[in-house]
Amino acid sequence: MRYLLLLLMSFLPLTLLTQVKYDYNWFVATNSGVNQDYGLTRISFTESTPFAEKVFGNNIDLDMSNSSWSDSLGEFRYFTNGCVIVNSKYEIMENGDSINIGGDHDVYCPYGYLIPQGTIILPKAGSDTVQYLFHLWSDDFPVWGTAALKLYFTEINSNHNSGLGKVIQKNLILIDDTLSFGQFTAVKHANGKDWWLVMPENSNNGYYIVHLDEDGPALDHQQYIGTVQDGRDWGGQAVFSPDGRFYVRAEGHSGIEIFEFDRCRGKLYNNRHIDLPFEEGRLLGVAISGNSRYLYVSAGTVLIQYDLLAADIEASAHTVGEYDGFQSWLPTTFYMMQIGPDGKIYMTTGNGTNVMHVIRQPDLSGIACQFEQHAFQLPRYYSFAPPNFPNYNLAPAPYGYCDSLLLDAKNPLVDIENIKIYPNPAQDVLTVELREDKTCMQITLMNALGQTVHQFQPRVGEKSILIPISNWPEGLYHIIAKFENNQQIANKVLILSH
Repeated sequence: MRYLLLLLMSFLPLTLLTQVKYDYNWFVATNSGVNQDYGLTRISFTESTPFAEKVFGNNIDLDMSNSSWSDSLGEFRYFTNGCVIVNSKYEIMENGDSINIGGDHDVYCPYGYLIPQGTIILPKAGSDTVQYLFHLWSDDFPVWGTAALKLYFTEINSNHNSGLGKVIQKNLILIDDTLSFGQFTAVKHANGKDWWLVMPENSNNGYYIVHLDEDGPALDHQQYIGTVQDGRDWGGQAVFSPDGRFYVRAEGHSGIEIFEFDRCRGKLYNNRHIDLPFEEGRLLGVAISGNSRYLYVSAGTVLIQYDLLAADIEASAHTVGEYDGFQSWLPTTFYMMQIGPDGKIYMTTGNGTNVMHVIRQPDLSGIACQFEQHAFQLPRYYSFAPPNFPNYNLAPAPYGYCDSLLLDAKNPLVDIENIKIYPNPAQDVLTVELREDKTCMQITLMNALGQTVHQFQPRVGEKSILIPISNWPEGLYHIIAKFENNQQIANKVLILSH
């Protein structure tokens, strides 16, 4: 029962918003200016198949801090390497220099800032033109046991200067504390327009939670939960599941932390810890499949899949890839991951190479996920990290998920006993039963992306409906029943597992 109640707290949307394409252009680079085998590469997802091309006429490098921004139609506007902001003409944006000014900037910025997942770009609520770049700052980068010391934000108007953009204000301090050296990510608020940013502290189990709304970013609260990190948390990655339900953080000394996340209040809860299934100290990467079910953890020479819906997540571990020894010209081992607009997961190599690995079917269990090593060829060598993107297309949470979204008195959320679904989990056929004294006007089944997969109106007096589901993909579904001229709504969660 407790597990089912947790599922009822999932964040599956009731409506599918217009898909924006803010993450349709990726950039990687290393050693720009050496020769044509090095320099800036653009990866575009504007076509049905992503393509990579050389960018000429600049000497901007990218290292670990890496974010970019395209407009809602996928037109490239700017990217950052944590040191400068570069516009669509591949020139430094007006006032876009001296990002993260300080000791590390002076030493490392010819090559790009060194904090993994150290930048992320989020839109201002209610604006099509203003974005915020959030960026971590450090003062002296040691090789071992390092930390970020500040979280800054910089405001950008991407439409200024005829679309070339302008930095309005920069390097504004948001958090001044000892922070994790990276593992910085964000998720949409349950209202579908604000954002939550989650920034781990260093050497403990603390998390700063920042709320971004139409008035700008502000620290909302701190939370202490889960395993205390050992302070060497510079070799990992953090990610939210595409549906916003799970937050996962993996680090090569402290292991894997899995939480669920309350998108209304910005709270982590239901934490679970997985010990490292390999020797300590490896560089880890994490990603979660588009259906928000399968967690992937990379660790140098091995890729492991976990089932986030399993009763025992740790026991669900399945090795889906082992390094095959390929070199280009350095070893193409496994490192950080990012899910692409095409639903595939792309993995960097942890060395200066010209290939990426690809998980082609990440929604499928085990080796059916089709992990293919060195599958995506790039025209130039690059360094380490993919861009850091959240799910920009996550829709609002369903009615009844949080108090701020409860229906008003004329449209209340009815008791869940007004509708029964079974079996749950289901495999082939689903039964939906309605109470005798209620008239159901419409039943809608939606997947984790908020897409309607089945909708119908029960016949008058029909109280038991059979729905064939054997051809549906595995995952979580929402069943929404509208009663009595749409004045009442019931909401159920279904697990489909073939």
